[in-house]
Amino acid sequence: MSNHLACAAKADSLGKAIAVDTLSTQGMWPRQSIEYWNDVACSTFTPQRVDPVEKNLRAAIHRATVGEMRVVLAVSSGCRITRSSQHVARSLESYFLIHLQLAGSSVNRQDGREIVLGRGDFAICDSTRPYQLEFRQDTSILVLRIPQPVFRSVISCPEAITLLPMSGAHGAGRLASRFIEDLWFSLNEGLPLESAGRLCRAVLDVVASAYAGVSATRVDGTSTTRVLQIQIRAFIEEHLGDQDLSVSSIAAAFGITTRYVHALFAGAADTVSEYIQTRRMERAAQVLADPMSSGVPVGRIAFGHGFKSQAHFTRVFRGHHGVAPREYRLRAGATDTDFA
Repeated sequence: MSNHLACAAKADSLGKAIAVDTLSTQGMWPRQSIEYWNDVACSTFTPQRVDPVEKNLRAAIHRATVGEMRVVLAVSSGCRITRSSQHVARSLESYFLIHLQLAGSSVNRQDGREIVLGRGDFAICDSTRPYQLEFRQDTSILVLRIPQPVFRSVISCPEAITLLPMSGAHGAGRLASRFIEDLWFSLNEGLPLESAGRLCRAVLDVVASAYAGVSATRVDGTSTTRVLQIQIRAFIEEHLGDQDLSVSSIAAAFGITTRYVHALFAGAADTVSEYIQTRRMERAAQVLADPMSSGVPVGRIAFGHGFKSQAHFTRVFRGHHGVAPREYRLRAGATDTDFA
């Protein structure tokens, strides 16, 4: 870890070299460092929450923008990073993130999967779905944040390989791991600005080559079942306001049976109908808590989230959040101007 920090500290302005900037919690009080680091993490990666394992969070980020790709070295004491469905819902941009473990280890969770990355290992995470990273001790991780359209231009179906761990110990995985790590060292030695446009494609090419050798058994059916699960969840997100959204409408949209839709959700915590209702409640709560939406009547929010009556919406909302919609809005600090 010290070698990577030393390399990051070497970064300076060498003519038209790609700039590397540093942000750190050094010298901050514990509470101040946690608040500050949450702001830094959200602005650097995507909206998320950072919870330290210990009271005193020690962390530093060294980051650079390389064409359309952001390259970040994150060094910290133990912490847990959570990107919730609420974070996802309020995000305007979508990215794939390549996580390369440089020191320590990390537990990565997404879509019901859990993997552990050790030194040199890497995996791909999708910002359009909730995920969690857990660092139980001091850690150093290199993150490449790439816009999804750019990522898909090289790797056609990333959903099939998200959170599929790639070992950095041998084969094409080792070549890709070393290439990404060498990219970081080159940035800190003063990589010419004019090379930025080609580097993102080069990274994606080596990552694609590493995953090209993955056996169908190891992918575990993701090219069909798992991708379909992801596509159905995306379909649900896009149609939460549709009053006719149901297992039947999902099955019709994808040309499959309702029984198969239920089977796809069999291992999930919620049934399909429960998942739809939960997401509607989470989305509605966001709108109610938004001061910019304080003038939107509760009835309109109800109809906009797939409910046919305000009374039904209120009953379901109270059952989910423990309070009625108007009270939730007032508690969140958004003025309720709806007296209808």
